[in-house]
This record gives sequence, C-alpha cells and structure tokens, in this order.
Amino acid sequence: MIRFRLVLSILVLVCMLASLSALPGCGGDDSSEENGGGEAAENQQDGDDGDSVIDSDGDGGEVDGGDDEDDADAEDDIDGNQDGHDGDDEDSDTDNGSTGEETLAEILGHISGVNSVKYDMVVTSEQGTFDSTQWLEGNKQKVELFSQEGTVVNLMDMDQMVAYTYVEGQDYYTKLDFNKVGDTVIDQAESLEEYDIVLMGTEIRDGKDCLVIQYDTYQDGDPVTIKMWIWKLHGLPIRSETKIDGALEIVIEWNDFEFGDIPDSIFELPSDMEELDLTQYGLS
Repeated sequence: MIRFRLVLSILVLVCMLASLSALPGCGGDDSSEENGGGEAAENQQDGDDGDSVIDSDGDGGEVDGGDDEDDADAEDDIDGNQDGHDGDDEDSDTDNGSTGEETLAEILGHISGVNSVKYDMVVTSEQGTFDSTQWLEGNKQKVELFSQEGTVVNLMDMDQMVAYTYVEGQDYYTKLDFNKVGDTVIDQAESLEEYDIVLMGTEIRDGKDCLVIQYDTYQDGDPVTIKMWIWKLHGLPIRSETKIDGALEIVIEWNDFEFGDIPDSIFELPSDMEELDLTQYGLS
C-alpha cells in the first residue's frame, strides 16, 4: 500500500511536469505550421497596442511604457504582483555584454558559449505557480519541481537515452517518458527560428540588457501571442508572457542563473534507490 501511494504521488508530480511542457511558451505542441518561415521580421510593424517597434537591426529605444503597463495589470489577475518578476540580486548591475546594434540571430548565437548552466524557472498561470530549479550540462539535465506533494526530481541523459523520476526523500524511482521532460531555457531560445519574430525594442530587466521580441502562434486553434525578453549577453530568455485570445494567461520567468562546471554527481541517481515497475500496478 505504501508503494502504491508513492506511485500515485510520482504520477501526480509527473503530470504536473507534463502540463508545463504542454503550455504555450513552454515548448508544447502549438500547431506552428501557420507561423511562417521563421526569419526575423525585416520591416516595421505596429505592436498589439499600436506601439511602434524597432527595425530588425536592433536599433531604437526602449519599449513604450503603455504596453508594459497593460501586461502588468493583466498579470495582477494571475499572481497579484504588478512587477511580475523577481530581481536577481547578484545581477543587480546591468549586464550589457553586447551592443544594441546586434541582430536577433547574433544575440541568439551567444547560446553557443553556454556549456553548462543552473537556473530557476517560475511558471505562473490560473492553475497556480510552478517553481523549479534546473541544471544543464551537455546532454544531461536535472529538474527539481517543487509542490505541496513534495519535490519531484527528473534526470535525463540524452547520450544514454535514459530518464528517471523520483520524489526526494523516497527510496524508489521510475523510468520517465522523454516526452514528460519539458524544454530547457536553451531549447526555448533555439526554437525561436521557427517563428516570424517582431522586434519590440530593448529593455533593462532584472539588471540585464534585453531584446524584447514577440511572435504569434496557435494552441488548440486559439490565437496565441508570446512576448519574450532575451538576455543579450547569453542569448537566453529571462521572461515570457503568453496571451491566449488577447488575455494574459501564462508568465514564465527564468532567473538566478549560474554559469560554470556542474559536478557529475548532480545528474546521478542516489545509489540506495531501487526501480519501481509501474506495469505491476497496471500503469505505464
């Protein structure tokens, strides 16, 4: 009976993780065949609220304040936090790292310099807030997802083609379907080439010099607009806002970045754990 309750607990947490990857802006299937060729927009366009946006070469001033205020007001309905972001104390000084004249492609090219990274990710929606910490190094990934059910840990090794999940503090683990592992912050940045990007301007956010972009897609037939803040120094997103049918539905924040070597032990299963075979419970 104890094992069965543990299996149910693991499944609940894995379903939570799977729901993250299914959200627009979280790497889920968003029927992007209607998005176009995936190159950055070359001509000026109007933003959602009629604000002028910059050319694709990255020149121009900061995003018009009216658009940010609208997003902040809408976000209050989600989490009651008008600022809508947590500052990185260690990054309180502006991290420029690049000139405002770089193109989006050049900024995203900085990802190649990221060999390993640890960061926190917070997803806020009407369903609640999901907090996680993630480690990436090469083809290895570790995710700790925090909830009232406990801390679920996911380990993935693309070289070995194996993935595991377990609840911290328990003695059992299960094999994890690769499809249950959500996209990383690097995946989010690299996937932008699939969309027609509108460049909205530049903005300093959490002390980081960011290029603000926007693109349209579809989720279950509904029009979806995703606005994203790309950290110029590393080419990584630090915030995204997803609007479905014009209403702000999902906010994702990536923060507390740490760059540097990660010990191999971070990506290893605890040695005293044994595998739970879900098929014996009629689950797989």
